[in-house]
Amino acid sequence: MKKIFTTLVFGFISLLALAQNPAPCSDLFFSEYIKGTSNNKALEIYNPTSGAIDLTNYKIMISFNGGSSFQSFYLSGSLASNGVYVACHSSADSAILAVANLTNAGISFNGNDAIALIDTATNDTIDRIGVLGVDPGLNGWTVGSGSTLNHTLVRMASVNNGQYDWAAGANEWDVYAVNDFSHLGSHTMNPCSVSTNPDVHLISVTQSVGEPFGPVTIQIGISNPNNNPTTVQLSTADITATSGVDYQLTPNPVTVTFPANSSATQSVNITITDDAAVEGDETFFVNLSNATNSAAISVAQETVTILDDDQANPIQIRFLVSADTVEENISQYFAQLDLFAGAGTPNATSIDVSAITGLGTATGGGVDYTFSDTTLTWPSGDQTAKFAVYDINDDILDEPLEFFALILSNPTNGALLGVIDTCRIYINDNDPNSVKNIFSNGNVKLIPNPANDKLLIWMNEKFDSYSVMDVTGKIVLEGKIENEKTQTLNISNLAKGIYMLRLNNDDSYTNMKFIKQ
Repeated sequence: MKKIFTTLVFGFISLLALAQNPAPCSDLFFSEYIKGTSNNKALEIYNPTSGAIDLTNYKIMISFNGGSSFQSFYLSGSLASNGVYVACHSSADSAILAVANLTNAGISFNGNDAIALIDTATNDTIDRIGVLGVDPGLNGWTVGSGSTLNHTLVRMASVNNGQYDWAAGANEWDVYAVNDFSHLGSHTMNPCSVSTNPDVHLISVTQSVGEPFGPVTIQIGISNPNNNPTTVQLSTADITATSGVDYQLTPNPVTVTFPANSSATQSVNITITDDAAVEGDETFFVNLSNATNSAAISVAQETVTILDDDQANPIQIRFLVSADTVEENISQYFAQLDLFAGAGTPNATSIDVSAITGLGTATGGGVDYTFSDTTLTWPSGDQTAKFAVYDINDDILDEPLEFFALILSNPTNGALLGVIDTCRIYINDNDPNSVKNIFSNGNVKLIPNPANDKLLIWMNEKFDSYSVMDVTGKIVLEGKIENEKTQTLNISNLAKGIYMLRLNNDDSYTNMKFIKQ
């Protein structure tokens, strides 16, 4: 049995935090937001580039009520240059449905629900409305003269790229009255200026590194390379960290060279000093200047944070990473927990590790994974690693990337939780025909689940037929939907195990798992 370790570290952390807006006219962005009355909810996405974009690597993610739950909607097809893609609630006004490309009853956000546009190939958030994980209250986020509650918002014509920072993004919208659908289906943007000169830029604008995990790598990119080499100087400047004490760039500045006609990213390593001083997190700037070959510098500064690992007291407890990915076909994984106490642990210390119910798309109880809430204890003086075990169910069902979350709580002996006290575990499906539109939402409920003899299906949308498949993909039960709202299935003859229920209508289907006891 192969074992993979998801590391959770108390007191040590090395994170790479990228917060970079897409370059102008380089990627999709939200061009319209409609939070109308009833089911009149819609999002419009615009392609500002000069060519068509394959949408299969993009999704819309909605964070409901400050991150209490999430739901993703995957795009499909191709979007032409200067074209728009509209996603809306399946029961929206006919004027919205007339221009819609994606309809789903789950697209039902309120003014306090944050929304992100994500490139799934890179896992980059390329645009956002609101702040993920934050609930602004019933009145939503303020936008210009209005808000995200009961308004139509249209991206200003001067905006030509997505915005990572909502504090800036909130000022990029024209505000219209509730239920104004007149702008939906097209978008106007001022053309991007076309430059034939090279442009050099820092790949990220913020980055963090744990003190023991240096060096930190700075990446520099170039666009529009030409027949001549391009150089740029990279230097550092102290904020709270001190050059030569906390970090070291040699020489400083250093010259970065891009060969002629090369668009390859260049890298510079900066040494991080792992000292024993208790000094807190410290920061410094990385700057670009003095580009040659008539090159512009579009992103000239990056902020690097050195995360201090030295703690006097109290004991620090935290995850090493906020997310990890595991493969479905390896049955058992171990979450490693480490304890760090600068002054030692004279008393026993314990921590609870639990799976968060209600957050995540994976189903526990042996369906997608099994994890039993546990308490891990370090005896007096012990700082060795402990392990929390979770099992992954290797079924043969075609599923999207699913996740569940672990959380730390109730530390004893005066210990404190660190800045990362939750970790998402993403399960990579290994089945060859994995699809991205298998999901469950509030429009379908299975009662009870697990079930014994009868399974009640409650539906908030119309379906024509159903089929039940076992883990081999064989259909073991099928039929027509007799009633619009409810359907009772007799499953008494099914063997105990995991099954997939598929509900079909004219143009789509919904899959949900259930357990026969």
